[in-house]
Amino acid sequence: MRCVPPQKSSTFDFSAKTRPCPDLPPPQGPLGELQPGAGGSVFMLWKGDPLVASPALTATNPFASAYDLAQQANLTVGPLAPVAAHHPRLAGVRVLANVSTQHFGPDGVSDGDHHWRVRSDLLASGRFYSEITEPATLEGQTVSTVATAEWSEGLWMESNVEMEYANAYPTSLPWFQSVFQDGWASGLRPVYDWTTNPFDIPYFDSIQYATEVGIGNKLYVRRLHPTQSGSYCGQEFTLDASTAHLHPIAAKVYDSAGRLRKATEFRDYVEIASGVWRPMQVLTTNYMNDGGAQGGSKVISSLRVDRITLLEPNSTLETLRDDDLTWQVWQN
Repeated sequence: MRCVPPQKSSTFDFSAKTRPCPDLPPPQGPLGELQPGAGGSVFMLWKGDPLVASPALTATNPFASAYDLAQQANLTVGPLAPVAAHHPRLAGVRVLANVSTQHFGPDGVSDGDHHWRVRSDLLASGRFYSEITEPATLEGQTVSTVATAEWSEGLWMESNVEMEYANAYPTSLPWFQSVFQDGWASGLRPVYDWTTNPFDIPYFDSIQYATEVGIGNKLYVRRLHPTQSGSYCGQEFTLDASTAHLHPIAAKVYDSAGRLRKATEFRDYVEIASGVWRPMQVLTTNYMNDGGAQGGSKVISSLRVDRITLLEPNSTLETLRDDDLTWQVWQN
């Protein structure tokens, strides 16, 4: 049971934490009537499909930013067009993967490894059904907690074995996006990016690039950002030019001062369908302060994909809505 809408909190793994309220009784009252929650919130107890009890919904993609939505569907010109052709956007996946995140403070000390085991049906449109298993400590023992979530038609539905009620949150709620991005997105965002754009290629034909042939069959492709005095390299892609597939093996992001802000490695390529390739391991380091790679805080995250099945845009996903659950459907 969750007594109040989730609240964002700052932690080393940038995840939102929610806690049940053990000293409060579970919500009572008839099904289908609005009830007051803590902090001025309002919810409705509902048995059955929570979409029926939700306020007006707007279908959105929880993972896509305005920058993502502005991009072209395909690349047709430029040195990265062949890369996009051999590693295209996927319409959807059924995936089993491991995601981990580790934060290092300015002193270089880690706060520990945070792991998620992700089983998910996920579409490029943002719809998903996911089960995430996360290690937890209970009375000194390491246990696994399992949470299930679904995003469909503008409603986020979440069920946890520790909750007496499942919860449904309209994505139009003002606090929703920040909570989702710092919570469930920690485990799901790497899988979504791997599905739709694993190398963070900018899908704009108008972007300027410079290329350089390196030793060992490497090709460097650098994205140029124009300035008043010339240009600077904002992204650098290292491609394996030993085959026609041009697999990216590394990607780097720089700020305007030339400081490294993000470095990613791509490993273990597999042809997951005819002519369609993906790296089954991705290792990313984000540098969190102005020192870039020269020092300061950093976050290292990894994705390992163990099993993959391709889905179509109209594939039927698993759903929580068919389960015999009692819902707290949040209204504000």
